[in-house]
Amino acid sequence: MEEKFGIYVTKIGNIAIGYIGKYITSIKIINDKDKNEINRYVDNRNENTDDVYLQIQEYLEGKRKSFNICYMMKGTEFQKKVWKELLKIPYGETKSYKEIAEKIGTPKSYRAVRKCKQ
Repeated sequence: MEEKFGIYVTKIGNIAIGYIGKYITSIKIINDKDKNEINRYVDNRNENTDDVYLQIQEYLEGKRKSFNICYMMKGTEFQKKVWKELLKIPYGETKSYKEIAEKIGTPKSYRAVRKCKQ
């Protein structure tokens, strides 16, 4: 199946919510260089992307502290380890790339952890 996107406007900018079937696969902030891509995605909104958008809006308004999203992780095993560790960070807290690398058992991989956010 091909990944499709719904595009939404938020106070932090336009976001593209990607999905395959019922699973959310990505949430991207669309910057100026990507704006010419928006039109090809607009018609691909669905009720799942609408729900994720509403949850993001609630989060940005301070009304939500956690998300209820049916998602699919697409990435290497290393990326998936990093992402699972990121999910453990409580609302309002931050962790350094080094702290995440240590938590997943690869303390010298903090530069690679940084790249997992992209």
